Amino acid sequence: MTLMGSLSAQSLPVDPVQFTSNPASFNGKMVSVSGILINPTKPTPAASGVISVASGSSVSKGAGTSAAPRTPTTRCNAPRGFVPLDVDFPTDPTFQACFFISQSMFNALPKGQDKIQSSLTFKGDHRIGYTISLYKLGK
Repeated sequence: MTLMGSLSAQSLPVDPVQFTSNPASFNGKMVSVSGILINPTKPTPAASGVISVASGSSVSKGAGTSAAPRTPTTRCNAPRGFVPLDVDFPTDPTFQACFFISQSMFNALPKGQDKIQSSLTFKGDHRIGYTISLYKLGK
C-alpha cells in the first residue's frame, strides 16, 4: 500500500486532451489521467516484445473503428507478465497508444462490463507503450 501511495503521489496529473495532443512530451514521466474508459473483458492477445509497425493489417483504434488496409498500424506486444489493456480516451477517439497492465492487476479488474470509467497512473513512451502502475475505477 505504501508503494502504491508513493507512486501515485509522484505522478503528474494530466488532462486527457493535453496527453493525447502531445504524448511525446510525457515520455518517461509518471502521469495520472482521469476520465478515460477501459475495457476489462479480455486482454488483447499479442506476442512478447515491443510495438512494431505492420503494413497491410488492421487494428482497433479509438472507439472501435479499424484502420484501413495497407496503412501502417500499431501492434502492441506486451512484456512478459503483462497484457495489453484496451484504453479509450473519449475526448479523442482517434488516439492510438499501447497500454500494458500486469496480469495480476488485470485479473483483479471487474469483468462483465464493456467499458469502465477510470483514472490511470502510468509511465512509458509514445513509441513503445505505457505500463499502468495504478488504476482507480469510477469517476
